[in-house]
Amino acid sequence: MTKEKAMQMNTGKIFFNREFPQLPSVEAMGDFASPYCPKPSAGHVFPGWAMRALPQWWSRPAKQAGGLFITGPSGCGKSSTLREWCARTGTPMYAVTANGRLEFPDLVGHVSLESDGAGGTRTAFVYGPLSLAMKNGGLFLLDELDLLDPSVCAGLNGVLDGSPLVIPENGGEVIEPHPMFRFAATGNSAGGGDASGMYAGVLQQNAALMDRFTVVSASWLPPETERAVVSAAVPDMPKDALDAVLKVAASVRDTQKAGASRMVAKPLTTRSLIRWAGYAVSYSKAFASPQLAVLLEGRSPLAAAFLDAWANGLGEGDAVSVREIWQLVMGFSIDGTPGTDRQRKRSMSCSGGGSNG
Repeated sequence: MTKEKAMQMNTGKIFFNREFPQLPSVEAMGDFASPYCPKPSAGHVFPGWAMRALPQWWSRPAKQAGGLFITGPSGCGKSSTLREWCARTGTPMYAVTANGRLEFPDLVGHVSLESDGAGGTRTAFVYGPLSLAMKNGGLFLLDELDLLDPSVCAGLNGVLDGSPLVIPENGGEVIEPHPMFRFAATGNSAGGGDASGMYAGVLQQNAALMDRFTVVSASWLPPETERAVVSAAVPDMPKDALDAVLKVAASVRDTQKAGASRMVAKPLTTRSLIRWAGYAVSYSKAFASPQLAVLLEGRSPLAAAFLDAWANGLGEGDAVSVREIWQLVMGFSIDGTPGTDRQRKRSMSCSGGGSNG
């Protein structure tokens, strides 16, 4: 696909599924049939940082804007937002999750043996995700970039500057970047290492590499937006129970803000809230009878779901803090069924199909 064949797409269509003439348009590949193009998610809500920064970065020449680096807490929607952008613009997405053993050739490609069709074998070069994105156009996404050794990342400097990719292993092949090639990365730090202690393995990156990125800071969705996302994913969740879920989440996240006296290290992400809500609805229906309620071990369905969906993975100190948060927010112990009528109502009365508000 050449640049001349790129289509113009109104960003209102991308963000809200309807065009707004006052919003700008961007060039889009429109390659919805590509096996690398993600499938759209009807319940996705684009956060404010994405609606502000994505169109601006996407529309600028690579040599001017560089790559896009999105930093923020785990599970706040960094990767899923890019995936949804690609799904709605018909952009093939070539994603790699970084780890301590990832090497630059893993991104570019390698020589491999293949059948020659006559019972023998021959060597052939297998293109990696970065090479494919540069050759054919699309978004190359390097998730968790700050887990990489800085020496590995040094090989990306030229690519981020808009230079061709040279592959010595394939006879010195030179890949000129496709006009619709884009490079994005995510990380839980901003490239300077993790001072919070929440993200093991995060490394300080080379300043020269980070200077080649447009850096956007992502955070949790606003409460009402997160409410809409969870409610859309679990429509049977009653309004009062969802209120409680969001209050607990807000209190846990408050411990992770700068200056907090006691930090809960494990993030309580939107995907965890969806899992929690889904379990709570299921538990309230499956264990409604006195004979089966014993499986909840004396807890309310909402509390049992919270533990199974998220809190059982906490360390001892964090578990104590979260139990205190639960007690303060909910008004009863996480390990016991609420006693008063008001507490019982808040504990998870979704078997009767409450309002989603």
